[in-house]
Amino acid sequence: MRILYDFQNFSYQKYGGISRYFKELITSLSNFNNISCVFPSFFSENIYHENLKVHIEPTYKWITILLNKILHSESKIKNSIIHRYNRISSIRKIKKNDFDVFHPTYYEPYFIDACNKPFVITVHDLIHEKFPNYFTEKSFLTDKKRILNSASRLIAISESTKNDLIEIYGILESKIDVIHHGINSSFAETQISSSISKYVNEFQTKKYILYVGARWFYKDFYFFIKSCLQILLENSEISIVCTGASFNNEEIKFLKEINVSKRVFHINANDIELNFIYKNAIFFVYPSTYEGFGMPILEAFSAGCPCLLSDIDVFKEVASDSAQYYKCSDEKDFIDKANLLLTDSKLRNEFILKGYIRVKEFSWEKTAQKTLETYQKAIK
Repeated sequence: MRILYDFQNFSYQKYGGISRYFKELITSLSNFNNISCVFPSFFSENIYHENLKVHIEPTYKWITILLNKILHSESKIKNSIIHRYNRISSIRKIKKNDFDVFHPTYYEPYFIDACNKPFVITVHDLIHEKFPNYFTEKSFLTDKKRILNSASRLIAISESTKNDLIEIYGILESKIDVIHHGINSSFAETQISSSISKYVNEFQTKKYILYVGARWFYKDFYFFIKSCLQILLENSEISIVCTGASFNNEEIKFLKEINVSKRVFHINANDIELNFIYKNAIFFVYPSTYEGFGMPILEAFSAGCPCLLSDIDVFKEVASDSAQYYKCSDEKDFIDKANLLLTDSKLRNEFILKGYIRVKEFSWEKTAQKTLETYQKAIK
């Protein structure tokens, strides 16, 4: 079977969850017999695209380098030129018709009129539909709806996302396959090494609560910090460590206003450092009010880190009984459950052991196998 993928998410993101998903999926599929993963030629500065261990046609990196020299690296003109070329290259490859199934990596419907083969689309979440007031680009939802209705099959990364698709778009349940994300076993096997920065290594002796990832509105980051105020006041030796993008000006101002800027730290961490940070945390907190899946939960389980999660359905789907839950956006319940984890080492160890068992149910090989089955359904 030949599976054609396109440029979209590898072009839009330099790094990020969706491009990482496709990198892991394609790498795993490429290890299967009689499976060929194919790309059109396209420009990309995405870190996962560069590391894909499959055949990728030439991307003419020298043109990207030249454009970066002539134009600013984030220039709209440069990005428009690259996007136009990538789109043309993808359409050319689609029109050759030398593949069995097409798997676009995002929701731009440029290919629909040119594609005569079945296509499969992965739906990661429905954040734009759930929170429309936070987004100004309305044409995105029109394009997405067209893609969802035209696809041969849909992959939802959780039962929660599947239910949203049925409720919001009226998609037939029989058209949707739920396929969870996986996690690399190598994540848990990383060891402290010279690649651990001196700054990160300092946290080996510190007591801290961990927050991982982006801090968009639905992540409830401000709620998390406010809810920790009492804990920080009562426990002078405890800090909060955050990874992901650096704090923006609004967040820095917020942390100063509530007088915790010297207790809340930010770290830029690679995968090896991130594993180390999980391992040494008292517990990891995921306070989101909405998610499509919850990859950091699997990372925490793999690293032996207890989890305190908001009680949204998708987190229960991923973590089952292997984590401590609190009522979503309920400050009192958050404090009560956080204090349980802080003071009860036996409880923390119970969740660590449950996490080790639970994470074994997730792997990229399993994700790839189930995705292959979806492709086979699409071409019947």
